[in-house]
Amino acid sequence: MKINHYNILAAFLLTCFFGNAQKTSLKKADKKYNSFAYVNAIDSYEDLVAKGYTNEEVLKKLGNSNYLIANYDEAAKWYGQLIKQETFDNDPEYIYRYAVSLKSLEQYEESNQWMEKFYSLKENDLRAKNFENNRDYLKEIGNRAGTFKIEKVGFNSKESDFSPAFYGEEVLFASARDTGMVTKYTHSWNTRPFLDIYRTGGNQKEGPEKLSRNINKKTHESSPVLSNDGQTLYFTRNNSKNGGFAKDDEGVSRLKIYSATLRDGEWKNVKVLPFNGDDFSTAHPTLSPDGKWLYFASNREGTYGDSDIYKVAILENGNFGEPINLGPKINTESSETYPYFGKDGVLYFASNGHPGIGGLDLFAVKVENEEFSNIINLAMPINSVEDDFSMIIDAESGKGYFASNRSGGMGSDDIYAIQQVKPLEFSCGKELIVKVIDIENGNYLNAANVEISGERNFSAVTEQEGYITFDPKCGAANLDILAQKEGYEQGAATYSITDEEKQEITISLKPLVVLPKSGDNLLAYLNLENILFDLDKYNLTVDAITKLDKAVQFLKDNPTVNLQIRSYTDALASKAYNIKLSENRAKTTRQYLVDQGINAQRLSINFYGEENLVNDCTVWSNCSKEENHKNRRSELIVME
Repeated sequence: MKINHYNILAAFLLTCFFGNAQKTSLKKADKKYNSFAYVNAIDSYEDLVAKGYTNEEVLKKLGNSNYLIANYDEAAKWYGQLIKQETFDNDPEYIYRYAVSLKSLEQYEESNQWMEKFYSLKENDLRAKNFENNRDYLKEIGNRAGTFKIEKVGFNSKESDFSPAFYGEEVLFASARDTGMVTKYTHSWNTRPFLDIYRTGGNQKEGPEKLSRNINKKTHESSPVLSNDGQTLYFTRNNSKNGGFAKDDEGVSRLKIYSATLRDGEWKNVKVLPFNGDDFSTAHPTLSPDGKWLYFASNREGTYGDSDIYKVAILENGNFGEPINLGPKINTESSETYPYFGKDGVLYFASNGHPGIGGLDLFAVKVENEEFSNIINLAMPINSVEDDFSMIIDAESGKGYFASNRSGGMGSDDIYAIQQVKPLEFSCGKELIVKVIDIENGNYLNAANVEISGERNFSAVTEQEGYITFDPKCGAANLDILAQKEGYEQGAATYSITDEEKQEITISLKPLVVLPKSGDNLLAYLNLENILFDLDKYNLTVDAITKLDKAVQFLKDNPTVNLQIRSYTDALASKAYNIKLSENRAKTTRQYLVDQGINAQRLSINFYGEENLVNDCTVWSNCSKEENHKNRRSELIVME
């Protein structure tokens, strides 16, 4: 039976024990399920199904029971039946679990289809966003295959062996092997013995040796890590009292992190750390390279999903600070667990929330100045369609270990040795520079927002120099780039990454046109004076043509704008003569616009003679030539 390692509650903490009762009533099946006795619950639920009892609740619990002990093929079977039920309510979590289970059957295309369904139902979910932003994740993972070599080790057992830790020249690890000390105790959830911490160099003829009774009690002990000076051991244990299980109000013994001090060659002074709690679990400790931070997994309040990775400061006086969640860059609504911090500043962890091959996958992220690089999947052969987790590695030698419940092993979980043969590329050594300029004057635009998609969501704001830099992922292909700034139209480009180390692209933005309103004079909108005519003339002057040409360009750029040409005269001559003269001026103005390609249907005319003078020159002789000239005009009025 396989063990699911991303539900840290289901991993070690269960203390209610049940016999192999033959009754198959729903009530008893639910009791087993609610007590985390998943193996027995599966038997009972399958008996119910065999007798025709296949309602939605039974299918959900059958799927969950298999999912939570990493029987993904069976989980896919029951989830598949569940989603075909007419009463199924499209619960996103069951759709997500179905998609994950299908990956372990290598049915990636169908899994992606259900992930698309999951995204449509819950697009703000971090797992949905990770999928949407990494549609080509399988190609990217494939490009990274072969970074490590793996081989079996000689100290596995027929039971579960995992959580390796460096211990000088030896290795500490957790195991459920039966050595005679706790054989009468088994998990109700998977009917396996409890976990203890062992030590081995891998070549000891006498086999692995269990650590002392100070460390191993009648509880689960797991996930050891040694301080840099070798004097402090941190490890995971169930909440205990007098060496046995201590339970909460729900009858569950939560996980806690303990420490022990090396004195005279013995681990002593075992104590529970202060940031644990009785109503949540805290597990799988690891230390930062400088030893100043303890990283761990927990499902405490504030966790995004089933378990998140946290860190807590180890203070100089030996006390601890307040736990800090690593945030949504690392954590998702599923499980992130088993962190390990390498001496080179790389944080390794297991997750079933980030896009992967199947089950729990191992991931790595570079941590520099409390900033995270791109998260990368460690690919095959480390990752498989099953659960892969609890990795450690020596940054200098590239040697290390991890655990997996993949087929071909000796037990339900096995430890494998690894050798890194290629460096991890958190960036591809490439740089894309996106410049944003004003199309009219060529000036660089600062405070423009640039968004890049095609491999992951990325956005940045240009600085004073008008550009941003972007680090493409390995294997990136086409990128969709969008630039926008207030007062400008959007600009976009599709760009292909080449083998060049540095590439540049320029996006030109056009100032946003605010069209004139109905009734506005287009010439005034264009910062131009009216079209003026010579005394007693209606032909266009050179100055008038220059202005009209600018109006023509505007009308061509904005084909929805219509005009009424309104023409006038000064107060000289009779009113009847002036009406005719202004009519000719309107017709001449319109004809010029039509000759330049403007549709005549967009142009109407009106003529007013000496009405609506722009000044007080009602008596022509009382005004100067310049004042009278201003009244001999055509206006271009915007119409709806």
